Amino acid sequence: MESLMDVAQGTYRVSTASGSSYILDLDAGLLCRQAGSPTNVGAKLRRDGEFVELVEIVECSVGKPMYLIISLNLPNIPFTTRLTTTVVAIEAMVLDSPTAF
Repeated sequence: MESLMDVAQGTYRVSTASGSSYILDLDAGLLCRQAGSPTNVGAKLRRDGEFVELVEIVECSVGKPMYLIISLNLPNIPFTTRLTTTVVAIEAMVLDSPTAF
């Protein structure tokens, strides 16, 4: 798959050049980031490994950085952004539940 820009349903694993991967559950409106491998040191981000609310996909295409608007459910902060390194792969997933990856 080359892009999620015209996709409204399903669950996808998006892999980035840093080695991090993101699970985007479009049906539930959730996002979870898994940091890259220990040998590929990337930034540790708040809520890594936890599902957070996915507000909007601004950009998600292979060959471009992914740009998301998310909510961390913090007081007085309605949303924040997440900008990744270049997307290298987008794969459809089939999950029994949003946390079953």
